[in-house]
Amino acid sequence: MNKVFFFLLMLTANSMLGQTTYFTVKNTKTNTTKFAKGAKLIRLNLEKACLKNPFISIVDRDLIREVESERQIQRSESFMDGSYVEQDKAIGASIIIFTNYDADSQDLNLELIDVETNELIFREIYHLKPFVYPNHEVKRDAYFGRYVEELMEIILEKLNLSKALQIQVAKISESDKGKAKTLVIYCPEACHLTKGELLRVYQENKIEEFDIVEKVTVGQIEIIDVENEKVSIAKVKNGHKEIFSIFNTETKLKCENVSK
Repeated sequence: MNKVFFFLLMLTANSMLGQTTYFTVKNTKTNTTKFAKGAKLIRLNLEKACLKNPFISIVDRDLIREVESERQIQRSESFMDGSYVEQDKAIGASIIIFTNYDADSQDLNLELIDVETNELIFREIYHLKPFVYPNHEVKRDAYFGRYVEELMEIILEKLNLSKALQIQVAKISESDKGKAKTLVIYCPEACHLTKGELLRVYQENKIEEFDIVEKVTVGQIEIIDVENEKVSIAKVKNGHKEIFSIFNTETKLKCENVSK
């Protein structure tokens, strides 16, 4: 069986069983110092997208820095170098995310590597010209950050690690004077929510120009009771009026885990 296909099957099995997959997000490489801020935003928002998923954890940054400070080789010298992989195994990572920004083309190359086998399990090139000035500074930090976050969420869907993205507001179970108080939360598939877990509530707006979907936050909720693996009850912590108003226009409201 193809090793990459086998690894994707393993990821699917982990999500079904509620097991955790550990990611390492490497610093974005670039051939220009002028993209330094963009590079930081890429790593930050890739991590944010991963941490919204209950089946994913990010290996501690301090451990990553410690290992990288001891590493004598660079990835560019030997893509398949065994010692490189062994050091990442030592900090518990299952998947490494590599990114590289090319100043000439303004393209971002993104790769996911299986630590165990050093197999490439995902690669895509994204054109960042709409988000970056000719001098390689990011046009709008928050907008660019959301774009990167959504790219990662799409990748997680392709890897069958997308259950965190399928959480819906099914019903306003309690309200008062135009304010939502408690909600019924529904997961089409088991999403393993837990009591006390915080979720942000958002609506989706499609931006046709870039063919992306923007997530607009309308509030935050806290799980107060888990009826089963698909249905939970949540209290509204903020956005009471907004949630009530938008839900009653029959606009779909979705939820995702608040970044850790």
